[in-house]
Amino acid sequence: MNNNLKKCTIFNLIKLNLQVCKISKILGFSIMFFLFISYKVIEQLNVFTSKNNLAINVWDGFFSVITYPAIILCVYLPVVVIVTSIINKKIGCNQHLIVRSRKKILWIASRLVVNLIIGLLLTTIFFLSTFVISYIFFGFEANWSSTATNIKPLDIFFLSNFVSVLTPVQATLISFSEIYIATAIIISFRDALSNYISSIYICDLIVIIYIFASIIEYMYSMTIGIFKIFNYISLNTIAIIYFHKFGNTKMYNITLTQSFIISLILLSIFISTNLIFIRKLEVKCD
Repeated sequence: MNNNLKKCTIFNLIKLNLQVCKISKILGFSIMFFLFISYKVIEQLNVFTSKNNLAINVWDGFFSVITYPAIILCVYLPVVVIVTSIINKKIGCNQHLIVRSRKKILWIASRLVVNLIIGLLLTTIFFLSTFVISYIFFGFEANWSSTATNIKPLDIFFLSNFVSVLTPVQATLISFSEIYIATAIIISFRDALSNYISSIYICDLIVIIYIFASIIEYMYSMTIGIFKIFNYISLNTIAIIYFHKFGNTKMYNITLTQSFIISLILLSIFISTNLIFIRKLEVKCD
């Protein structure tokens, strides 16, 4: 550890932080948790389609999880907040050493990178776990199922008009990008808050309020006044592919391009805030 601190490069700090937070245990927990969640959702889908004689494949099961608002907003994103908070608590003991070595910028940058790496790993595990469970239930096909393309999408599928515009692989890549950007946004938002608020729990609470507001916006489709503006930055719009306009559908007004631009601007604001105001970092016992 001392050698890493003496070199004090971003790479060494990232490596040190990943060692301290015991990344293997985090990954193990995440795999088991997301496999369980995916299994419960896809099992219900399998029972429903069997009773109604609907022909579906791996993509129906996969997208029934990764586009399920209750899973994304109420399960996945809160897990990201909890896991990264635990990580921050574990690596927090090194903060005083790094700051006293006059490397505040390296410390904050490395902590941000570590959290974004953890977020990327969580997103990847979430997608792979869901795909594996769906494959076990329904097997693999390269294209959308006849049920997804030939009948009006059922609520249980959470599919939308994107099935007529995008291939399954394209939709998967877009969904992965959206969910990871949403993950990075809430991590960066919480990290920016932590520079000004000493309690990580209060920072988490503010982020959870943001998630909860997105749930309210989704449930009640608020489009009046400030809620119309919030619709562009709500996490359901940022993270879930079917909340966008495809083709001639009039259900949603925000296109994928608009959503990506707004999301990246929001992410840039949080990251910039975290780095620009780095000198305001407050260290106890200084």
